[in-house]
Amino acid sequence: MIKGENQKAVYEILLKEGKVENLGRTYRAFANSPRSVNNRTIENFIESVKELHPDATLIRGARGGLDTAILKIN
Repeated sequence: MIKGENQKAVYEILLKEGKVENLGRTYRAFANSPRSVNNRTIENFIESVKELHPDATLIRGARGGLDTAILKIN
């Protein structure tokens, strides 16, 4: 389930464009306090998206990070 303003904003981008590049950076850009957003918060969002779109794929960033990861729905 998509909840919260940050998740809704990023989810809208995902639906509109079919993917979100730099997932962590994009998610943090919508946060009131970017430091309060940790990887677990972003992973919870990814799990919510995968519940709604089982075919969604996550491509992790260069060093396995989420800041530069790409989330796609097919």
